[in-house]
Formats: sequence, C-alpha cells, structure tokens
Amino acid sequence: MLWALAFALFQERNHECPAQPPSQVEIDKAVARGVEYLRSVMKKAELDLDAHGGHTLEELMLAALAYGGLPEAHEEVQWLLKRSLSHAPAKTYETVLLCVALDKFDAEFYTWKLVECGQFLLDNECENGQWSYGRPTELDAKTKKLIEELKVWGEQRRKKRAKNKDSTKSRLKIELKPKPLGQPSGDNSNTQVAALGLRICGDAGIVFPKANLELARTWWLDNQRNDGSWGYGAGADQGDGYISMTAGGVSSLRVLQDLIERGLPKRSRDAKAGTVAASVDRGTKWMGENFTYHPRYAVFMRAPYSHYSIERVGILGSLEKIGPHPWYAEGAYDLLRSQQSDGSWTLSRARGKDEKETTKWAIIDTSIAILFFKRSVRPPVASGDDRKKP
Repeated sequence: MLWALAFALFQERNHECPAQPPSQVEIDKAVARGVEYLRSVMKKAELDLDAHGGHTLEELMLAALAYGGLPEAHEEVQWLLKRSLSHAPAKTYETVLLCVALDKFDAEFYTWKLVECGQFLLDNECENGQWSYGRPTELDAKTKKLIEELKVWGEQRRKKRAKNKDSTKSRLKIELKPKPLGQPSGDNSNTQVAALGLRICGDAGIVFPKANLELARTWWLDNQRNDGSWGYGAGADQGDGYISMTAGGVSSLRVLQDLIERGLPKRSRDAKAGTVAASVDRGTKWMGENFTYHPRYAVFMRAPYSHYSIERVGILGSLEKIGPHPWYAEGAYDLLRSQQSDGSWTLSRARGKDEKETTKWAIIDTSIAILFFKRSVRPPVASGDDRKKP
C-alpha cells in the first residue's frame, strides 16, 4: 500500500502542467553534466548491450554527444564515429541512431552512409510492414558503386561549403530498390524507430519505394486499438495501450504519410490522407487523456524511452501541448528531478545487479535524456504547396 501511495504521488507530481519549461540555463547545465558522465565512462564501459544479439551503445552515445554540443572533430566523438562508420548496419536501433548523429553533423557529407542505412532499413521491413531488431544485408554492386561515388561527392561538397562557394543544400534523388521482404513480423518499438530513420534518409534525398511505405502505413492503421492507442505488437484489441507505442503510431503515420506524399504531383492528395489524419487525431487524443512519462504499461524501458517517443509526436505535429499537457515542460522538469549526482540518469531497470550492466543502462538513459532535452527531432518544413498533412 505504501508503494502504491508513493507511486501515485509521483505520478501526480509528474502531471503538473507548468506554464513554461525550466530555464535554458538549467537545461544546459543538466545536458553538460550528462555529457560529462558519458565521457567519463565511454572508454571504460563495455559497449555491447547484448553479446548474443550484437547490440552496441556506440551509435546512441554518438547521437547524444552530437546533440549535447561536442563538435564532429572532438577526439571522443571521432573515436565513436570511426567505430560506427567502420561496419555495415546490423541492427535497426543502432542504424537509426547513427542516422540521427550523421544528420546533426553533416548529412551531405555522410550521404553515402545514409544510403547504406536506408538500404538496410528497406531490406529489413517485415512481411507485415513492421520492423524487428534487424539483421545485416548485402548491398548489390550498383549500390556499392553509388556509395563510393557519394563519398567523393560529399567531400567535394564539404570543401565547397567551407569556401562559401555553394552553401545551399543540394537536392538529390536517390531511389533505392526493394528486395524480398524479411521476417514475418517485428514489434512496434523497432517500427517507430525505423520511421525516424526513413525520415532522416528521405530528407537527404533518398527515395523509398511507395509500396514499402504504404505497407508500413497499413500496419499502423490496421493495428490501432478501438480506443485510439497502440500496443507493443499486433491486434487492435489485444493487450494494453502503451503511451510510447501510441506515440510511435502517431509519429510514424506522420512520417510515412509525408514520405508518400513527397512523390505525388504538386496539389494532389493521397487517397489515404483523411484516414491517416483521423488515426493521428485519435491517437493524439488518447495520449492527452492518458499522458504520463512513467507509464504503468510499457516495454522493458519506460522513462526516458517514453520521453523520446512523446517528443517525436510533439515536434512532428508542431504541438505545444498534447491534450492539456505542455509535453516538453513536463518532460524537462521530470528529467531534472531524476538526474543523479554523477550527471547520469538511471530510470531503466537494469537486467541483473551486475555493475557493468547497470552502467550500460545508465548510458542508455543518459543518452536518451540528452536527446530529449535538445529536441533532437527536426521540426517539419513547410512544403510550399496546399497538400493537407495529417
């Protein structure tokens, strides 16, 4: 009973609706402390999260340091960057987080790697439109040649921009070719993260086949629960609605609809636009009514995973509030309250009590908290035409 009361009081505090977020000075200090924590452990900790699954923390730390303010040329950033670029994409999460970092540093210069990441995401779409943790795929000869050409092009572009000869972003159109779909199904956690990767690649000029985008869109539309939420897996009426997965459904539909409509003639409208808009509205409404950063029902990671998921809804939807909740202010105050004395966040429950495992999860939580504080999702850019967006 005491635990339940304490939890309820914590939830009540978490639902305070501050008019404004913390001061930028407070946020900057928290981020700086988080960055220093990551720097203090990055070369001491084991960066493999799951020896059997091949997961690493390098790409997540790289993204956090990039948004945390360290320049690309920084010694420790270069250490992580070289390690991340040296191998082919192998897992969905790591691939997308690398895209997040490269997009922050210089998307033009790293277009070659974004093509490799984009092809990985395309090759790992499941038969039902989801994504799983993923597995390595083989690039064909044409794509390998393109990547080598883009390496040269990226270097040339960077040199020109350095001399102010051409500071505008080049408009590329790199069409990726699909392969037979991968595994039968995945999960909504990997699927929402994959959408973020598709968006970053799409903004770099990489074009995904419309059929693959529509398949992913159909997955989210067909598996929305009757109350407007989404769970972790399949079925509109199975399991419980999760705040993070519902955020994933809303943000993914926005991304997928935008990518689909980019390929349409100007002033035209996709036939599913109204359906998507209604689904997004229902999902956002459910989030407003069930808003919390510390959900009762969630995947293994809750906060700050939920912060990062909710952030994508707020930024991609250009929303200051989700329901009555000023999502950024609430999330920022919540994270400030929970930062540890060493600058880390330890909100996820590490599997086991091993110190090495505990450090790994502190790295994960700290990195995601930094990404939330720094609003690492770029806001949508007006297209200039009158197509309605969801």
